[in-house]
Amino acid sequence: TNGNLTFRLKYAYVQFNHPFKGSKAFGKDVIRLGQTMNPLVDWEEGLFQYRFVALTPWNYLSLSSTYVGAEMNGPIEHNGKEYLDYQFGVFNDTSFHHIEQSDTKQFMNRITWYPVGTTADRTGFALTAFNAFGFNNKTPDTKSTSQDTFAAIASYQTHDKGYEIVGEYDY
Repeated sequence: TNGNLTFRLKYAYVQFNHPFKGSKAFGKDVIRLGQTMNPLVDWEEGLFQYRFVALTPWNYLSLSSTYVGAEMNGPIEHNGKEYLDYQFGVFNDTSFHHIEQSDTKQFMNRITWYPVGTTADRTGFALTAFNAFGFNNKTPDTKSTSQDTFAAIASYQTHDKGYEIVGEYDY
């Protein structure tokens, strides 16, 4: 009951690849159902490429890297370049290593804009916004308080991923 289980399963989901494959802009999108990735933490770990050194800021403070829910993500491309990358979903109020106690859900979304486009994952200049709105994990007979999390990130990474600079504001 305290979340310290002998066996933990971090990811377990069904993924539908390319449900909009007829669209030029949304052709690479995916839909996931199950125990899936947090829209910010997984993306930011991919940007930093150094999860073994430290957790990302919101992962360290309060958000888990994994939640149970339904989500959609993908790039929006035009003329062979990616201009937007997004991920949004509805999830339980707890992580993969705790027991869900509440009867509420939380909504999380992330959007990354590449003003001049990019041809390589998370490279070039990008502006990212993330929001998570939900309630704390309390039993239904206990008063829950709302939690609203926000992050704004500006990043630049060379296409060979050899250099990057990132600034992040969290609220």
